[in-house]
Amino acid sequence: MNKDSILTKSYQAAEKIMKEHSKSFFQAFSAIPKNRFQGVVAVYSFCRYVDDLVDEASESNETVLEQLNILEKTILSLGEKQLPNSIAKLDWWPAFEETVFNFGVPRKALLEQIEGQKSDLCFSPFEDVESLETYCRNVAGSVGAMLWPMLGDEKVLTETNQTVYLEYCYQLGMAMQITNILRDIGEDARKRGRVYLPVKLLSDFGFTISDVIELSQKAKSWKDIPKNFSNMWEEVSKISQKYYNVLDNHIHIFHPSCRLGLLSAANIYQAIEDEIRNDHYDCVTKRQYTNIAKRVSIINEVKKLLKEPI
Repeated sequence: MNKDSILTKSYQAAEKIMKEHSKSFFQAFSAIPKNRFQGVVAVYSFCRYVDDLVDEASESNETVLEQLNILEKTILSLGEKQLPNSIAKLDWWPAFEETVFNFGVPRKALLEQIEGQKSDLCFSPFEDVESLETYCRNVAGSVGAMLWPMLGDEKVLTETNQTVYLEYCYQLGMAMQITNILRDIGEDARKRGRVYLPVKLLSDFGFTISDVIELSQKAKSWKDIPKNFSNMWEEVSKISQKYYNVLDNHIHIFHPSCRLGLLSAANIYQAIEDEIRNDHYDCVTKRQYTNIAKRVSIINEVKKLLKEPI
């Protein structure tokens, strides 16, 4: 099979992965130019692979860590050495490798994603807000940075200093990850014994890690949630709101064809926090989400904002 055929099949494999695992992302980005879309699905496949190594592992932590180390070394020597067997068998890899070189996907972001997953594999509670933000930057902010070369507007991508635009992408990913954490407080504590809220912040509001885990196991409804829980929750929410505001103020830096998808996705995610507020801050006994009607309403509001037909 020649190189073109291998790449064609590789991009098809990557597209299938994204379509199966994230229909919303697939829909949001499918309108951008084909070469950019192919780059997006290739990068998504990489992120999905790293995430699955940790979240769906049947092997020991040591074995998974070894696989992550192999991947890290492969990224550092991309295009220079023969691929390890575990990497060479990945059908989406040729598409990913071509995307990294053709679009200049930041290697730093790829390595940060791996580092973030390592910290999740060997999880220990975050002492302070700064530690939480570092984690969110690695596991989610890095995804935004990886996608920037494919999603940025052509005029912006030709500018010399890309650092500030990359930072906006990091911050969008961080905002959405913090929403994830706020939404899944009960589920993470109950099912995984994990609390991602910083120890110091919990202490400021009279909680410990053990308190949150115990609450997740014993609470039956919002009535069992302590009153000061909402104040603590809002303190974390302020961090996500700060980062969401960045996208609202800088949506113009992205390619016109993906502005609707990006801003809609961010606003729908942000609305999850409102759902939690509206249900007495119950993210302990249930997982909150936005219903279809709410999502359609948000998309229509974004269309008005962007002056697109509804």
